[in-house]
Amino acid sequence: MNRRFLTLLALALLLLMVASFAWVADRSIRWVSSLPDRIEMSFDGDDLTALFTEGIRASLTQPDADIQTQMLHSLLQGAEGNSELAVWLQTEFESELESLANSTDVGVASLASMIMSSH
Repeated sequence: MNRRFLTLLALALLLLMVASFAWVADRSIRWVSSLPDRIEMSFDGDDLTALFTEGIRASLTQPDADIQTQMLHSLLQGAEGNSELAVWLQTEFESELESLANSTDVGVASLASMIMSSH
């Protein structure tokens, strides 16, 4: 009788532990899943421009030529279709583009020169 009681008690505790773990896991998943609905992010025009500007500047000043080439190629594609963007890039990133135009990497140098000369 004593052994049977302890076995039933152990099973009841095990069942309680499994149920509580399942409940905590379910609540945690629901909480994490609802985060995008609860977090509000908004940017006005100046903040968004600053965010893009710093992202571009960080990519252009990377020591990795592949990252520089990818960013310059993307910027060149945008500048070819939008003259306002080309002018903004030339004024905002003048020193970075001049530095990259003198790069020892021929691809980086040519892309930077193409952006500097686009209208």
